[in-house]
Amino acid sequence: MVCLSYRSVGGIVFLCTALSAVAPEVRGDEIETREFAAKIDGSPVGSYRMTITRKEDGTVTMAGETDLKSTKLGITIFHYNYRGTETWKAGRLTTFQSNTDDDGTKYTVLGSADRGGIRLKVNGTERIVRPDVWTTSYWQLPEAKRRNGSLPLLDADDGKTLAGAIRSLGVEQLTIAGQSSTFAHYRITGPNMVDAWFDGQDRLVRQEWTEKGHKIQMELTTVRR
Repeated sequence: MVCLSYRSVGGIVFLCTALSAVAPEVRGDEIETREFAAKIDGSPVGSYRMTITRKEDGTVTMAGETDLKSTKLGITIFHYNYRGTETWKAGRLTTFQSNTDDDGTKYTVLGSADRGGIRLKVNGTERIVRPDVWTTSYWQLPEAKRRNGSLPLLDADDGKTLAGAIRSLGVEQLTIAGQSSTFAHYRITGPNMVDAWFDGQDRLVRQEWTEKGHKIQMELTTVRR
C-alpha cells in the first residue's frame, strides 16, 4: 500500500484534501518455482522445474523445464529434454508451446485457443483439437467437476490427443520436500498409467509411471516464492 501525505499551505488546502484519498494497492504477479528430482529405476537422472505465474485477471502460466540423462559406464544411453509453456484461464488452456527432444526424436508444438477449439501445430502440421483438453504435464488438477471420469488429453511432448481418464484414490500421508502432510492421490490413464499426488493448492508434488519397462518418478524437493 502506498501512503501519500500533503502539507497544507495557503489556498492549496482544499485541493490537497481532495487528493489525499488512499491510493489502491498495486499487486504484482504471483510467482512460484517448484523443483523436482527425477529417478529412473531408483537412480537419479535429472531434474524438472516448473515456474508458475498467476496474474490478477486469473490467468495462470506454467513454464516447465526437464533435463534427464541416463548413463551406463559413462556412456549416455538415454536423454530427454523438454521446454514448454502453457497458459490457462477459467479452467481452459489458452496457449501452449513446447520443444521436446525424446532420445533424438524431436517435436515442436504450438497451440492457441481458437473458435471451436485449440489450433495446434505439430512439426508444421496444423489441426484443431478440443478446447477442454488437459495437458500431460499434469502440473495442476483439472476443475473439481472433471476429477473422476473420462478426460481428453493433450500430450505435452508430441502434441497427440487421446482419450484419457482420471480417478481419485483418496488422500495419503507423505513426506514431500521435508514436510509431512496429506496429499490427494489420483490415477491417470493416457499415454501411460500415471499415479500423481497433489497438494492443497491442487498442484503436483509427485508423479510415478512405467515406460518401456522402467519405473520413472518425479518428486518435489523445493518450493520458492
